[in-house]
Amino acid sequence: MGFSGKPSKGCLPCRQKRTKCDLALPSCTQCVRKNRMCFGYRNEQDMVFRNETGLVIRKVRRKNTEDQSGHPSNEDTFATLDLGALVQHPSRRATLQDEAIMHWLANFNERFFSSNPNLNAGFEYILPVYRSDLARGGPAVEIIKACGLAALGNSKNAPDLLREARVQQMKVLRRLNEQLQDPEHALSDSSVLTCLLLSSFENIMCEGTHSMAASQIHLKGAATLIKQRGVSQFSNLVGHGMFVRLRGSLLALSLMTSEPLPKYFLQHLKEEGHKEDDFEVVFFSLLSRVCTLRAQLKNEGFISDAMAEDAKATLQLFDDWHPDFPAWVMPSGHRSFNKDASAPGVNMASDADKAHRFIWVAMSWLLLLAARLLVHDILIVYYRAQQAIVPSLDTEAALQIATNGQIDIAQDTQDAVEYYFETLLSTRATTRSIGAHMLMLPLSILLGLSTTGPETSAWIAKMASQIADAFALKQGKMVADFLLKGWQEKTFALALVKQSPGRTGTADC
Repeated sequence: MGFSGKPSKGCLPCRQKRTKCDLALPSCTQCVRKNRMCFGYRNEQDMVFRNETGLVIRKVRRKNTEDQSGHPSNEDTFATLDLGALVQHPSRRATLQDEAIMHWLANFNERFFSSNPNLNAGFEYILPVYRSDLARGGPAVEIIKACGLAALGNSKNAPDLLREARVQQMKVLRRLNEQLQDPEHALSDSSVLTCLLLSSFENIMCEGTHSMAASQIHLKGAATLIKQRGVSQFSNLVGHGMFVRLRGSLLALSLMTSEPLPKYFLQHLKEEGHKEDDFEVVFFSLLSRVCTLRAQLKNEGFISDAMAEDAKATLQLFDDWHPDFPAWVMPSGHRSFNKDASAPGVNMASDADKAHRFIWVAMSWLLLLAARLLVHDILIVYYRAQQAIVPSLDTEAALQIATNGQIDIAQDTQDAVEYYFETLLSTRATTRSIGAHMLMLPLSILLGLSTTGPETSAWIAKMASQIADAFALKQGKMVADFLLKGWQEKTFALALVKQSPGRTGTADC
């Protein structure tokens, strides 16, 4: 009997055999056991849009047979033709690489914006370098192919595409090394962009700690090139765009790894000619200050009185700063953003320009929330230590204020992530894929906070899983799997404790 329920995500051999597919990576268990090729799994789009050509042809043929028995129609004759024989198919590898390039440019071509009203369209920095390297055979074209193959491999759960992407990436590394030996092109836009996209490639592949380390190495390589290029890179939008892109990536990395932001990335803001071409000078100065605080804590291993005072002063600077974010940065009427509650929300539809701007502003807002969360965490750790050494009512009150402040901002962050996730899901703009990656930063920050409990951890796992399923994002699946594994191990340990002889009650956690 045919199955008429929910379409299966399973691989093609399992669907044809009507066997249960466990969706394991890189190949399902059934295919491994039967020693057959696993062609990857279907995503949501493959299940919603199905090829009904064969069914339509059969229906037409049956209808024509009934209506005109013995008189074959032209449509019936045409339907029986082997149209495949009339089409000349190009090389599968050639079409796949072209598809990978188009997929990446459509879904991951970023833009960045400034406070200058004359730069309303943002910094378009990828396509100009792509065209230049396409003409001269530079490595930027090859790394875009590799990123596209990796993204396609994730979206289709196709291990063969991921392997092809890794092979392509090795070619890029060889070509980039050759270019770095050439004085004419060593510090070119092509070299910087290739390093940036090599970092993005590792994030897309997301193969564990190896990918994370490689991504950081490529980012630092791009930073070295950017610094050596000097002020000349700000003479055009391409150079400035890559600078802004790298600075944002390094800021996120510094917040996560407790490393200071390189001073060079703030020095140019002091020059009058560049201020108006950048986005909120105060914003980057405050985030850099948070990175410095976190790096100091990491190096010294404890929070001194001076460090605690610096953290309080930083929070005060955040409170005194009033950024000009649009009203739709949070849901209408949200308590954390007191603007006109009747202000219209963002409607991106399929407008790529609006989607780019939405992602840029949303990412900036999430970075702002993440930085404030981390400063509160420093104060919480400090006051807890002080209360343990010399308990006092003043210290207890200060600890309560810091704790409540972090809980409130954490809730605002959760509200923002849910709001942005729903907004990105509702748009048809392909650039929404960029937005999915930005949502992982606040989840990672929330995961390590002092006030994060089981309820918040459960929300993080749920949100990460939803992002992974909706946007084929491996990072989301890794976070969800990590939390799930932790809960399973904890539950198992508690069960063992309860079953131990001579032990009653529950274990302390």
